[in-house]
Amino acid sequence: MRSPFTNGAILADEVGLGKTVEAGIVLSQKWAERRRRILIVVPAMLRKQWQQDLSEKFFIPSEVLDTQFFDEELQKLDRWSEDLKLSLEHEIKELDKQIRELRRSAVLAQSLQDKLTHQKQLRDLERRRNGKRRELFDAQGAIDQQREDLIGKIEKQLKHTNEVRTLFTIRWRVA
Repeated sequence: MRSPFTNGAILADEVGLGKTVEAGIVLSQKWAERRRRILIVVPAMLRKQWQQDLSEKFFIPSEVLDTQFFDEELQKLDRWSEDLKLSLEHEIKELDKQIRELRRSAVLAQSLQDKLTHQKQLRDLERRRNGKRRELFDAQGAIDQQREDLIGKIEKQLKHTNEVRTLFTIRWRVA
């Protein structure tokens, strides 16, 4: 890496010959020297594998920076929030249905005791429904907060300073 003839290195050979291990050794040395701003560019399909290898084999923390991560996290959040919302809305509809049926039977009740019993049941069902409505409202607030946290995390990653530096130059001659 310190050769006067090169400004960097490319490790390129057959699969399974130890490129990740070689790079990990170099990265570990840089990490030990407190040089912690290291950029590794790998194909998209290898990003998670590199992150895992750096963590498990060399104890080097890393972050994968790509739009795919952001998209995946948003999709997870959207699916979870949609499931939660649909579940709570279904429960509210079921409670509304039970309330309507109980009101019909309350109208048909003959005795005062039966009418009182129906009103108590109605009150309990309406309380449960109101609780579910609050739960739905609170869940939406929690979802919004998670979305804000994710956006903040991505913004923080994007605030890192950018520096353009020539890492290496490839030259070849046609003979």
